[in-house]
Amino acid sequence: MLAATIVRSHGFVPRAFLEWGVAVPFTTPLLTRCRIRPGKRGRTELLVPNLSGSRGIYVFDLEAAPKVANLTLHDRLLLERLLEVSATTPSEVRKSALRVALDGAAGRRAAREAEAAVRVDAKVGLMIRLHLVTRLLDEAGLEGIDWRDFAGDNVELRSTIKHRLAGVAPGFGRSVDGVFQAIEEIADVATCVGCGAEDAPGRNPTMLARLRTFIHSHRQWSSGEPSATMSYRAIRDVVDRALTEATTAQGNARRLLDQAAQLLRAWYGPAGDQMRFALTRPEWLLDGWGPICGMWEAAARDERSAQREILQQIRAALPLLDPEDRVSGDMADAGEIRLDGNRQISAQEGWRTGMAVLDSRARAELLRAATI
Repeated sequence: MLAATIVRSHGFVPRAFLEWGVAVPFTTPLLTRCRIRPGKRGRTELLVPNLSGSRGIYVFDLEAAPKVANLTLHDRLLLERLLEVSATTPSEVRKSALRVALDGAAGRRAAREAEAAVRVDAKVGLMIRLHLVTRLLDEAGLEGIDWRDFAGDNVELRSTIKHRLAGVAPGFGRSVDGVFQAIEEIADVATCVGCGAEDAPGRNPTMLARLRTFIHSHRQWSSGEPSATMSYRAIRDVVDRALTEATTAQGNARRLLDQAAQLLRAWYGPAGDQMRFALTRPEWLLDGWGPICGMWEAAARDERSAQREILQQIRAALPLLDPEDRVSGDMADAGEIRLDGNRQISAQEGWRTGMAVLDSRARAELLRAATI
């Protein structure tokens, strides 16, 4: 069962994040690099990179997506889910995509991966809840709970936690139920952060590890090229900066989770939005990098010529906003943050026959299963 996101407001999200939007795992080739963002009058907008491959973005109403491209069945179902999303955030888009995958629209493999992802998220969410309760008891000088000896069901677990929180709640001026509800909300927002467990590290640490592997592999691959082109260096530079920014943000979020009492006191106060931003910022910085890493991972055994083509696709899919520009919420100069997206057509590729589109769609569906 996918937990519903409790925080619905965009108020704590910097303007630049909202302007750039959230990556969506479409399988329709024309839409694989698209993003969505909140638009005017509560309507969601679809951002489509210039179809010619040059600079610029087309902005459509999300409902118009079927008129922009011939959608796959997966994408039609995903579109229905996205139109119901109340907050355009990476977590909400991911939950919508997981629901579609669980229904089997992305294939059996994707369904299995989605089921595994839901189980991991549930485990991480539970561990964060237990981590927060343990920290609260410790900071209050109360006896902790040995969770390893706990073998009860969810009802008993909730009852045990509430019983122990009775000694903590008065210090926050809240009822036991109020403290418990705050812990539930914090854990829901911070599921992507994780709590450092080796068997369930959380989505952010997993994505950071994939980025480190990507940059290491890319460096090794580039050393075998006759000459390192500007294209390869541009990819490496953007990944390096994204990795640095996201690693710092993830560290800040983890430290915040270790300050349970301070977090709980501020959660419903004026500083609450700052806390939510600190917990969600690494997820925003890592948004969209999963498919990019997946493209390179899928090409690991390909010929070098095919890998060069994949790198051109990766270069075209890199974020338009530099990670550092996202901090202040200001848009950088277009000449500095936009990369040339022109695509080269190989000889006898047969792009006018539609075969290239079919191949791209098949690859996108396989990649979808591998990057849930």
